[in-house]
Amino acid sequence: MPNQTSPRLDATGNNCGVNQNGPVWFLDPPVGQGKIVGTNTCNIPEGKTIFIPLIVAECGYNVDVDVKTVQKITECAQVGNNGGNIHLYVDGKELLFVKNTGTKDYESSTRMLSDVFKAYSVKNNILGDPEGFDTKIADGYFAMLEPLPVGNHTIKLDVQVIPIPYDFHTTMTYNLKIGGNSTIQS
Repeated sequence: MPNQTSPRLDATGNNCGVNQNGPVWFLDPPVGQGKIVGTNTCNIPEGKTIFIPLIVAECGYNVDVDVKTVQKITECAQVGNNGGNIHLYVDGKELLFVKNTGTKDYESSTRMLSDVFKAYSVKNNILGDPEGFDTKIADGYFAMLEPLPVGNHTIKLDVQVIPIPYDFHTTMTYNLKIGGNSTIQS
């Protein structure tokens, strides 16, 4: 997907429907370091489950590690996620609070580690990875919400990752309109 139409780089929500297919709607928080505060307005068709990556990292052999082992790319993918704090609110109600995500208490319910996978990065991709195939592992915290009732809803995500060099704080508010005249962009 070109950066111009990527929902991840969209500060308004105008692109929130681009390439959305099937029963699950993907809300993708912005990427970056430092403090990011944003508000998106998004129309979502009725009956869509909402999937939100809360804190996610991926590492691969070609870019991220000197020693090319599965253990090294796993450690690379997990290290930045271990010091995070996550708050997730839907319509003002806190649904999830994870303090210091490196603790074992929350890992089984919200943290997922992928298997090793091959990925192809296109030229000028959103992550800045070199073009070509790489062997990768991804680690992260995710939320999957049951379809919200028709009408207006607000999802607020507040994520802070403390360890340097991963230091970032993202606060995103999604003003959602479920159903009605919602349309899917392509």
